[in-house]
Amino acid sequence: MSMWKNHPSSLKRLFFTEMWERFSFYGLNAVLVLFLTKSAHIPENLALIIFGSYVTYVYLATTIAGFLADRVYGYAKVAFMGGVCILLGHISLALSDVTFLLFYFGLGCIATGTGLLKPNVSVMVGKLYSDAEEDKRVQGFNIYYMGINIGAVIAPTAVGFVAEKVSWHAGFGLAAIGMAFGLWVFHKGMKDFPSNCKLENKHLRQQKLIGIKLDYLIYIGLIILAAIFASLLANPVQSTIVSGICLLILGGYIFSLWRKLQLNERNQVWIILVLSLFSVSYWTLSNQTISSLPIFIDRVVDLNYFGTTLPASSISSFYSLILILLAPVIAWFWNFSKRINREPGYAGKFALGLTMATLAFVVIILGIMQASHAGKMNLFWILGCYTLLGFGELCISPNGLALVTKYAPQNLSGVMMGLWWMINAFAGLTAGLLAQLIGFENTDKLATDQQLTIYQSGFIKVTLVGIIITVILMMIKNKIDRRG
Repeated sequence: MSMWKNHPSSLKRLFFTEMWERFSFYGLNAVLVLFLTKSAHIPENLALIIFGSYVTYVYLATTIAGFLADRVYGYAKVAFMGGVCILLGHISLALSDVTFLLFYFGLGCIATGTGLLKPNVSVMVGKLYSDAEEDKRVQGFNIYYMGINIGAVIAPTAVGFVAEKVSWHAGFGLAAIGMAFGLWVFHKGMKDFPSNCKLENKHLRQQKLIGIKLDYLIYIGLIILAAIFASLLANPVQSTIVSGICLLILGGYIFSLWRKLQLNERNQVWIILVLSLFSVSYWTLSNQTISSLPIFIDRVVDLNYFGTTLPASSISSFYSLILILLAPVIAWFWNFSKRINREPGYAGKFALGLTMATLAFVVIILGIMQASHAGKMNLFWILGCYTLLGFGELCISPNGLALVTKYAPQNLSGVMMGLWWMINAFAGLTAGLLAQLIGFENTDKLATDQQLTIYQSGFIKVTLVGIIITVILMMIKNKIDRRG
């Protein structure tokens, strides 16, 4: 295929690995909140915090991934270890009808494993290209990102249908099968990955602490981490407190790292840190597609089409589909704007993405206004919202990954990518907290028009948050781009 032309052969392996890993991840995300509220009968406010905490823990684990990759195992080995953790987690979810404790342990394993795999596969994509191949690196990330979205298109429809129409645990089992495929693809390509992705510290691995090899201590530590995540997820209020403490620790870590950087490195890292905050803001809005919007769709959106009722969880497939359809259009637009010397910098692209995300919730408000006269809301308003959010994501996510690989100091590539994901981790928690504004609690028994009135007020608040953040970035984007 021409898509692969002039790109390293390992890009294809990473493409399919991430496609299947994302199948398992987005399949779970599509059904998680609905499972918690409809099957486990957990109150909406707690279910949203559990979801948000789970997403946060996924990305908190990325800092460990950076350390293990840079100092011990190399990027490829840590990514594989993460895949094994994810597979174990999905199997635990599938068996959680035996005891619900397996459900929380499964989420803990998936959070740990995804934190290990995701940043290291991203770094591996960047490592396939030299510094002189910046344009090709961005193209490679766009291709890689397409693999993510193919998995994300298939997953909600397949896993959502099985979960809602057959059984929730069968849906979890299907996600496990997807992860098994991804792990197999990655392992088959291990020998072909470039050497800079497989640099191990064999001497350190053989060192002993309290008489036990470091290797074994790391494996035990990962299991303990999954168990800690599981315990926190089972206690959502305590989980929120712990997330706040982690935020303070993260601030101290960034300050410590900053003090060790040279002047030119600080300038580059400053760009990464500032734009990471606006990336968090975007994902806080975008994560509503897998937190608040599935509940909203399930309750007040008309899903009767083609003589059947569509599973509410399957609608998020459209979001990923629009990403695939828009990706070449956005890539062409950036190339065209570059040819005429009008391409925006990273901050300008982020500002455009946040603008689209904010407008997406304006569409929801308009749809609610229409529904107040016609009963349930038309599904096409949701599709319009997802289209704008997809446009925004394509402005932010691939450019965010590219800017980290471009500006990260050479000996801190893994740490900076881990730090990028760790900062973005809090978008899970903030998304869960932002969803509280919409007002789902104790509304499922109300008439549809009464629910719509409550939800309209909530989405207006969400939109105002988006407007404020976008205006702030607009005010400082030129300063950021000049530094780059």
